[in-house]
Amino acid sequence: MQNQVNVAPQAPKAKKTPSIEATLPAISLFGESRYSKEELALYVEEVIGEMANLNPGEFNPVARLKEDYGFDSLDMIEMVMIIEKDHKLHLADKEWQSMVRAGEIVELLSAKLLDD
Repeated sequence: MQNQVNVAPQAPKAKKTPSIEATLPAISLFGESRYSKEELALYVEEVIGEMANLNPGEFNPVARLKEDYGFDSLDMIEMVMIIEKDHKLHLADKEWQSMVRAGEIVELLSAKLLDD
């Protein structure tokens, strides 16, 4: 008689909903930004990394959000809502709906938040 071990099937890895607090203050009291483009890039990496369940080092700014990270339209909306809440800004639909690559988010935030 063979010993059989019953192993329950594992559910697919679920996407985590980011619980990111405002890791970067949006604007100081005097209106100038308090952070650099590199800090914005780290913030975007954190948001996308949590949503796509990426391991450290797996984030790539040229990766495609839908094809490479599996984002669907609801994920895109959720990501935009997180960014808007964390940075107290509004991103128009036409601004984010055309974004294909993760690095484009950094560029959009840089244009909106950094002093030139």
